[in-house]
Amino acid sequence: LRTDRIDYYLIHNISEFGQWERLRGLGIESWIRGKLDSGEILRIGFSFHGPKADFPKLLSAYSWDFCQIQYNYINTDYQAGTDGLRLAHKMGLPVIIMEPLLGGKLAGKLPDKVERAFRAVRPELSNAAWALRWVWNQAEPTVVLSGMNGADQLEENLRLADSAECGMLTPD
Repeated sequence: LRTDRIDYYLIHNISEFGQWERLRGLGIESWIRGKLDSGEILRIGFSFHGPKADFPKLLSAYSWDFCQIQYNYINTDYQAGTDGLRLAHKMGLPVIIMEPLLGGKLAGKLPDKVERAFRAVRPELSNAAWALRWVWNQAEPTVVLSGMNGADQLEENLRLADSAECGMLTPD
């Protein structure tokens, strides 16, 4: 990596609490402690991809610096979900959001009823904009990751992020 430290080290794809227990059995906690103590890693976190019930246990199993969860307006009760997002935030953990566009599904063609509802309120916004704004509307996310395929999508995301704020969406 040509660096002497990693600011944010993510243990990727913890899909069940038992997986963390197996990592513990292999000595991951002492490995992490050594890397943190030496300054090679500044912050340690994990990405969660498992059942909702395992998320609170994982949050409490280690003194994490951050976590990453899948979250979008379709997946409010999937994996960590809204409850997990709020719990992590309440515990003081920065929360990184992945999949705000559900792998691009929320940026593409949506059911006609949804498309009509979106266009009736803000016709200039893309479907991707609605999905991103929905996540940014909430107080708990620290950062939102969004995949992009081109400069136009990058520019749209930057423009949207620049004007995003918690509570920007109204009930209408």
